[in-house]
Parts: sequence; structure tokens; C-alpha cells
Amino acid sequence: MTDTETTRYLNNLRQLGTFAGQESILALSRVLNLNILVTIGGDSQNPVVNTLEHNFHNSGNIIHLVWTRAGGGHYESVIENPALKEHTAPTGSSQNTASVSDNNTGKSSYNWRSDAKTCKPFSLDVLEDIKSHKVQNQNTEHSYGREYVDKGDSSRSQTKCPRCNRSFYNKATMMRHQKLAHEKENGQKILCSISTCALKFHNVDTLVDHLRNFHGACIDVESLTFESIDLFEQFKEQESIKIHSRYVKQRKNKVNKDGSQSYTLVCHRDGVKRIHLKKGKSYLGKRKENIKGSCKIQKLCPSRMSVKVKSDGSVQVKYIKSHTHSLSFEESKFLPLPDSVKSEICTMLALKIPINTILDRIRENVGERNERDDLSKLKYYHLLDRKTIHNLKKTIVDSSVMRHSDDATSTFLKVNELRNEIYNPVLVYKQQNIDDPLTGLQKEDFMLAIMTKQQLAMFKKFASLILCMDSTHKTNVYSFKLITLLVLDEFRHGYPVAFCVSNRESEDVISVFLNSVKMKSPNTKVNILMTDDDNSGIVEKTSGI
Repeated sequence: MTDTETTRYLNNLRQLGTFAGQESILALSRVLNLNILVTIGGDSQNPVVNTLEHNFHNSGNIIHLVWTRAGGGHYESVIENPALKEHTAPTGSSQNTASVSDNNTGKSSYNWRSDAKTCKPFSLDVLEDIKSHKVQNQNTEHSYGREYVDKGDSSRSQTKCPRCNRSFYNKATMMRHQKLAHEKENGQKILCSISTCALKFHNVDTLVDHLRNFHGACIDVESLTFESIDLFEQFKEQESIKIHSRYVKQRKNKVNKDGSQSYTLVCHRDGVKRIHLKKGKSYLGKRKENIKGSCKIQKLCPSRMSVKVKSDGSVQVKYIKSHTHSLSFEESKFLPLPDSVKSEICTMLALKIPINTILDRIRENVGERNERDDLSKLKYYHLLDRKTIHNLKKTIVDSSVMRHSDDATSTFLKVNELRNEIYNPVLVYKQQNIDDPLTGLQKEDFMLAIMTKQQLAMFKKFASLILCMDSTHKTNVYSFKLITLLVLDEFRHGYPVAFCVSNRESEDVISVFLNSVKMKSPNTKVNILMTDDDNSGIVEKTSGI
């Protein structure tokens, strides 16, 4: 029955003088777990005698009725009489029901729907087979209960579990299976997507099977095989660009006994958004909320990839393609640059290619004059801006300047390289958190003093006239100080002759720096040392150094 027919039928049942019919018997059989058998026919309007069942094979809960047309349609119960059993023809013949139907002279406009899916023809001869099958089945135990599997008898209907789609002998066995196998599962927190269904599931795969088998949902599922993990990664990236979405890993890989690894990639829009509590000008959460908003859709998205990497390198993937959110081009604002595009940009940046040229190469497939109305080739990464490329440029390690991504390691490697040159420009190098008895500085101090060959020549030539010293604060993220020695050349222009980077600018640090400069040129006599006191703004002059 359709929803409209069901509503009309229920409204009619509420009225006085309305009697129950075939639909009510079907509902009653399902609610009370009864297999109601109804025998019809044997009259002038319907001479063929049929016995119909209501989808339940349970010999212990069977009620047999006969429907006659007398009085507009009437039901009478049937009780087996052993005394007449030997003289009764087989059930289903007209001779057997003649005695029942001889007095059925009433007329009725009600027609039984014997071809409905919920009512199937039933032969009373199989009752004995059902009873004997039940006795045999009592000796067969199953881990989830006694299970009945139909093997070719189309007249016997099955009861399937709505969770795992197993077939059982009757509904009672199926309910016992649900209680033992499913209700004790931990973490059943995934509610069925159908609002009228109250079932909960342990994982998304079970939910998808339930939606497809019991609700008729159109969910596209594919099984894919790849020869290597690289081919799978290429497919995943192309699929993400195609559908304006991406798949992320939420948990680490699971190592199986056979040496294979399994993991699941879920749609990045699946789940609920993170709550960011703001207190004053600071956020109490780990991260500040994205200005674009959250990509989460506040509910389940069933799309995911169940990946299994075998020991031989091949990859098997169960791909659930259907999403519960929009896949339009506007949704790509939440996507980062694809790895292939990012790698291409970094390669061009390393080759010193200008940013404008990089943008033109990325967008060369779109924006042509004759194809501006065709947006089929437009991808979200074609809309990247110069700022994104500048940010990528900062992540590239320039081998001519930096030796390592870690600043301390890069500085150590650079200092060793300078010390191995013909002229060693390093005056002092004190690493942090390392004791250095030569300098006498504290363990947590850092100091790097440098004077090149040209700077040494300028120091010897002009330091006797006047030597200036000043300190610059917060030169980097470590808040180190830059102490500079400066002389005036022949044009009265300042020329730096030595640099010192340190975490402090106290007397002991400056003394180590000046002594190292003096050791480079012991014969140079400084008449005036001019310093700028940052606290008072007074220029101090010291003579005879």
C-alpha cells in the first residue's frame, strides 16, 4: 500500500461499522510474530481455493482462518480434526473445501490480493516438514542463534537481520541473534540516516549495507585494485580534484597478521566542527577559528575509502562514492593545493622563475579568449594568488644560505664552512646549552662574532680615529641582540667592521667580543669608543682604549 492508501485505510478503521481486513491481519502477524494462514476461494466468484501466508514460518505460532463472503466478508477459525484426517483429500483441492464453502451464499465486494508480495500461496502439506525441520534445527547451535538458510524452496520466505543481512528461520531467532550479536557491540553511536529508523550501528560499512538493503538507498560502492601505493595516491588526488573534496586519515595504520596494512580515508567534511571558545582577545582552544568557517557538515558523510595495502605492494580499496553534501565548485574553498601542484610550484621557485610566470603556467589551460565561457576546465587551484606562492617560497630551503631546516644545525654547518676557508672570519662561536670554558659565558648563552678580511682592513685603517658601537634588539624570532662595531671611512661614512649576535648584551658578553676583535689586530690602538646608551639616550665616549 502507498502512504496515501495506508492513511485512508487507518482513517476508515476509526469509524464505527468498519471491520478489519487483509491489511490488519498482515500488521497483526508482524506485531505478534504470528504466521496467519488464510484460506480463500471455493465460491462462485472465486472457485479456486488458495491458502495464503504472511511471511512467517513458525509452526509454534500458526493460526489458520477461512475467509467467506457471507455477511460481506467473514473469518472463521480452522481446527484440525484427527478423526476426519484420513478421509480428507489433500489440502488445496476443491473437494476439501466444498464442505466449508457450500453455505457461503453471501456476497462481498472485497477482493483478496493474493498476488501481493506480503501474502504468498501456502501448501498445508508442508506443515509436517516445518515441524520436523524445527526438531532437527534444535540440535544445531549457531554463535548468534539457530539460523535457517533457504536453499532453493521459493515458497518459504526468510527473515533477515536488518543490520548484517543474515537470513533466519523465523523472527524469534532473528531477534535473539540481534540481542546476542549486535546489542553487545561497543561504540554503537552511528544512527541510521532515515529519521523513522531507530537502529544504531558500529561502523559506516554496516550502516551503508543497511541503507541499501532495507531502505533502498542509492549508494554507489566500488571495489578497486591498484598495483602500487603510488598509483592509488594518484587516483585519490585526481578523484579529489574531480569532486571538489578530499579524503583524510583519522587514525594510524593497522598492521594485520599477514603483513598487510589497513586504514580508512574519510571525507574531510564528515563530522562536527571544533568548538573555539574565545575569552577576551585570546582563544581557549588549540587553534583560532578559520575565517572561511568550518568545512564540517555537522553530520555523517558516508563517503570513504577502506584501503588495504598487501605485503606484495598491491592495494585493494573499497570506495563509497556517495556524499551527503554538495560537491559544487563553491565547496572547494576548503581545499588546500594538491600535492602535485604544490610540488610543481616549489620546483619553479627553486629554479628562480618569477611569480608572474608561475601563475601563467598554472593557469595556461584556462582563460583563453575563445574559451572563457567554458568553465569545465576550471579547477580550484587555478584561482591561487601571489600570497600563496610567497608562502610556499618561505618553506623552500635555499642551499646557498641555509644548510638545514633547523636554525641551530644550519648555523653550526655554516660556521664550520667559514672556518675552513682560507681566511677564517669567525671570531667567537658559542652554542647554546653547551659549556665553553674558553669564553667563560653561561651555559644557556649564545654568541657568534664575525669579522671578514675586508672589515679587518678597514678596522686597522680607521679604528684609531673613532670606533662606534651600538646594539639592535629583536633581530629575529629568538630576540637575539646584534652588536655592531662601526668606523668612519675617508668619506665620513659609517662602515661596519665587526658583528656580534648574542642573547645578552651585558658586560661579560661585550668584553668577550671586544677581546676577540683586539686579538685580530693587537697593534691597533683605539683612541675613542663611542656607544649609545639605550636607557638614557646619552652618548658615552671612552678614550685611550
